Amino acid sequence: MTSTAQELHPAPTLEPGRTILELKGLEKRYPGTHALKPVDLAFKAAEIHAIVGENGAGKSTLIKLLTGVMPRTSGEVIWEGKAEALATPHEAMALGINAVHQEVVLCRHLTVAANMFLGEENSRFGLLQQRAMVKEAQKIIDGLGFDLPAHVMLGDLTIGQQQLIAAARATVRGTKFLIFDEPTAYLTRKEADQLFKLIRRLKGEGVTIIYISHRMEEVFELADRVSVLRDGTLVGTRTIAETSEPELVKLMINRSIEQIYHKEHFTPGAPIVETRNLSGKGFENVSVTVHAGEIVGLYGLIGAGRSEFVTTLYGRHRKSAGQIFWQGKEVQVNSEHDAIRLGMALAPESRRDQGL
Repeated sequence: MTSTAQELHPAPTLEPGRTILELKGLEKRYPGTHALKPVDLAFKAAEIHAIVGENGAGKSTLIKLLTGVMPRTSGEVIWEGKAEALATPHEAMALGINAVHQEVVLCRHLTVAANMFLGEENSRFGLLQQRAMVKEAQKIIDGLGFDLPAHVMLGDLTIGQQQLIAAARATVRGTKFLIFDEPTAYLTRKEADQLFKLIRRLKGEGVTIIYISHRMEEVFELADRVSVLRDGTLVGTRTIAETSEPELVKLMINRSIEQIYHKEHFTPGAPIVETRNLSGKGFENVSVTVHAGEIVGLYGLIGAGRSEFVTTLYGRHRKSAGQIFWQGKEVQVNSEHDAIRLGMALAPESRRDQGL
């Protein structure tokens, strides 16, 4: 590693507005599944191009093809005017194509600095220069406006903070074409604002941004253009100025927005679970009743205590005060085993780190 990570990789040089990457008939088939039907699409240098679509629309498949994770079935990828195989992730990164995934794919057991320079470590006579890497990583993080320490273990940070480190790592690898896959899923509002500033800064430096999100307000806040995938097919590309949220939703689901929110009348059953003034780490005095067959939403910003309340109710964390009732009877949920025996199940915030 040289004295600064930026010196390893030259900044983007393609003139803004010129086509940096073009897809011609890009297609992916699996046995019995046509995951991505032939796509023709051009991305411009220094633009923020959003891609939207329902789950299963082909967004993840497109990411994997562009980052060399899996081979395409047919079609061409033209990079700066030249056809490229993109057969491996290494080949994609060598061109300047990188991605920040929704599920952080860094090493929790290493420091933030070690993750920043993973694969490009600063070494001398075969020994890692830990202090130098921490100092350089901290300089980069501070320069990006992220208030995060470089010397701590990555696993000690919140999931949202880890996402910011993944973004910071991508920016120092000579990236010209950067894909963000649902990047704000785990971020607080403050962290999301920091990420948006970084994205706009990268655009100003000539980096092409592909922004994948289900959050329409973010698409309209950031993007220059937006493309819509539906059932593996590219159904349209629009400039943000010429489209609207109802139009994009209609393209995504092939019906008008007025037809989406139909809800049948429902009569809830008897109470299943009830909390009375339940308190714990990150929340206090929460009283909720959930009836049989009912869906109850918990709404609030990240950091408001929603996850902490749910995990305490499930026995992952101990309550500090309050009561829990199950089918009308007060119970003590001191562990996840207690919750499971009652008949509870939890789909956690982070599937990779907190799930199976």
